[in-house]
Amino acid sequence: MARGRQDSTRHKKEYSKKQQMPLPSVPFVPAGRIRADILKIYRDTPGNGAHFGRDKTTRKIQERYYWPTMITDIRNHLNSCLP
Repeated sequence: MARGRQDSTRHKKEYSKKQQMPLPSVPFVPAGRIRADILKIYRDTPGNGAHFGRDKTTRKIQERYYWPTMITDIRNHLNSCLP
């Protein structure tokens, strides 16, 4: 019986490891105008379905790019759009 439990436990651990797929790496965006351009493209371009809202805009940019101050930059950009 003890062996059956060990096999079951080991199977659960292996199964849970398979569920945690690593995210694909995304390019680092250096400081400068390119960050502002990315924000404008994802937020202000009708072809991208502009004005997704904070969470969806953040998620869409995070899927494609990375920079350390991304969340703050997105929040500031969105706040600048408000009347």
